[in-house]
This record gives sequence, C-alpha cells and structure tokens, in this order.
Amino acid sequence: MRGTGAGRYWIRPLRGTGSPSDRALHRLVGWYAVGFRLWIAVAVVVAAPLAATAAVSGAWLGAALVTLSAWSVFFAVRVGRRGVTGPLVLADAAVIVALIVVHHLVVPAALISAGTTWMLPLASTAIYISQLCIPPPAGLPVAAVVIAAYVTTVAHPAGALYLVFQALATAALMVLVRRGGRNADAAIGRQLQLEQDLKVEAARRADQREQDRRLHDTILSTLTMVASGALDMSSPVLAAQASRDLQVLHSWPTLPEPGPPGAVALPDRLAAVAAEAAPLRVATSFFSATKTVPATAVDRIADCAAEALRNVARHAGTGNAELRVSDGNGQVVVEIIDQGRGFDARSVPRSRRGISESIHGRMAAIGGTAEISAIPGAGTTVTLRWPREGTAETQRSPAEGTAGSQQWPSPGTAAAPGPG
Repeated sequence: MRGTGAGRYWIRPLRGTGSPSDRALHRLVGWYAVGFRLWIAVAVVVAAPLAATAAVSGAWLGAALVTLSAWSVFFAVRVGRRGVTGPLVLADAAVIVALIVVHHLVVPAALISAGTTWMLPLASTAIYISQLCIPPPAGLPVAAVVIAAYVTTVAHPAGALYLVFQALATAALMVLVRRGGRNADAAIGRQLQLEQDLKVEAARRADQREQDRRLHDTILSTLTMVASGALDMSSPVLAAQASRDLQVLHSWPTLPEPGPPGAVALPDRLAAVAAEAAPLRVATSFFSATKTVPATAVDRIADCAAEALRNVARHAGTGNAELRVSDGNGQVVVEIIDQGRGFDARSVPRSRRGISESIHGRMAAIGGTAEISAIPGAGTTVTLRWPREGTAETQRSPAEGTAGSQQWPSPGTAAAPGPG
C-alpha cells in the first residue's frame, strides 16, 4: 500500500537484511506497531479527560496527552518512511515509561486504587511493540524495564502479572513465527535450486541430443551414402557435402542458444535445403507459404526436411522428390514426398536415429509434430506440422499463378525418410 501523495511504500522492508520471511515479517509487525500506538493514543486522549477530577493537574494532563499524541504521530511517520528500527522501539518504550512515572499527576487517585488506570494499556502496547519488532530474546529486557516502571511507580499495580505473561507469550510466539518462516525459506530455496538443476540438466540433455542429431545428419549420413554407393568418391557432390559437414562440426562450440530471435523466411531456407540435396532433384512448391517463422522453428524444420531428403537419397531408389509448404488453420505444414520404393515403418529398428531423433525429436522440441506415411513400392511422405502463434499475413509473390501456388524449382529431391 502506498502513502497518499508521497508515492512511497507506507511500511518499507529493510533492504538486504535477513531472509525473505524476515523482511515480510518486518513489514507486517511495522503495521501492527503503528496500529497499536495510534489506537491507544486515540483511546487515551478520549478517556483521560473524561476520567479526570479536580485533583488532577490540568497542566500535567495536557502535557502528557500532547506528548503521547505527538509521539504516536512521529512514530507512525517514522515507521512508514524507514521501517521499524531498534532505536525507535527503545525510544517508544522510554516515552511510555516517562508517562507511567508521572501517572500520579494525571490519573485520579480513585482509579489508581481501583486498579483501573489507563496506564496499563500504555504499558501493554509498549511491551507488544518491543516483542514484535525486536527479535527475541533481545526484546525481553525492554519489556522488563516497562514492567518494572509500572510496578514500582503505580501504587496499586493491577495487571502486573498479565504484563509478564504477555511479554513471555509474545516473545515465545515470535520465536516460533520466525523459525517457521526461515524453515519455509529454506524449503523454498531447496525447491528453487532443484528446479534450476532440473532446467540445467534438461538443457544439457537437449544440447547433447541436438549434437547427436547433427552428427547423425552430417558425417554419419555422408559416410553411409558413400558406403552404399549413392555417392562416388570422386563426385563433386561428395566434396561439397563433406565441406558442409566440416562447417557444422567447426560451428559446434559457438552454436547459438535457442531463444526468441527475429523471424526469418522459411521458404528461402527450405529452398536452400532443397538445393543442397544434390544429386537429388527437388521440386519445391509454396502454397500461401508463411514468409516469416521464428528462427528456432525455421532451423528445426529445415533440419528435419534435410534429414528426410538424405533418407530419400540413401533408401528411396529415386532421383526425384517434392517439397511442399503451406500455411493454413494456424499451422505451417511442410511435406517431403517421393515416389520411390517406400518402406515398412514397423521394420525400422528403434536404435536408428534418422526418424526418431532427427525428425520426430526435432519437431517435438519446438512443439510440432511429424508424420511419416510409407507404403512399400509406393513411395513415402513426411509431413511436418508446426503450430504458428497468432495469425500472420499471407504474402504471395507476383509470379504466383491463379491456383495460388509459387514454384521454386531447384535441383534435388524431397524425400521420405527411409530407415534412418
């Protein structure tokens, strides 16, 4: 809550001191201290004149009430601006002790003898404030001084035992409250540390999986193509592929962390993937294609498409494929289609990473999905779906035909992933 006009917190925590629970408790007891002090001041200012008799010194009574009122206002303002401090609590106890000492001049003798003096509430609030605001047991000596002043100066100190019990009970309660708060702080700290450790471990595992995928998609894939005879050792395509693989390996120590980078053109990136799929010939089609997608999603989708094309080159037995991209129903859909020999998905060992990690794993990492439809002898279709956030404006090229599609021819082929 903010003070009116001042634009500052009415009760401020002590910055940089104690645990979070201690700072929260400090703000709370500040409110209680202000409430106690202002409430008893109003009660005394109203009750004292009504109880006064001719034997009471008007000058002393007026001075006592002005002192109490002025101190209560100062106490509230001081706590509101700087929080509760030890010196302020000691000063509060000193003011109350001074008023107790002069009680015989401001309280009628009949009230004193009957044990109904309004000095008892004053002493009680001073004890409450000292026990609430000063960490126990350091507040007990302050309470002892207030009780001693009350017992030694009031002729009939009714309620003295109540003040002793009040001091001890409040101190014991504050010990339990502070201990419970610190235990809660420790438990929350352990939970936060555990969550942080889990996040770090998850990030480490995600990074390890991505490195495994890149290793599978580059060097291992190239070596497999050479071993299967798909690429001749003297082929310039092999040299270009090996060069790209080395660039990927050199970039590993400086791979950018996934984050919220600016959007980039998905069609341009997929067109480059199709061009790098040589010797496959890949026909690309973009139907109302989304021009911009977050960079992290573009990277993962492009990597999945590249792996699908590599699988075509290794397993499909065809030199042609198609890569289609569309944007509809809040999704970006990428299809890699070939008319090759196809395969039986059930026959692919789980240990093969081409499908499980390089395609399904990557799409899952960005909240997307991958579907593979393959029929032996009838080709394969890989469908990548990524749910777009929001609605992007559909952009078309002036070269688009009446059917609303744009052809980006490039050498290569879009393929269904074979047995990875």
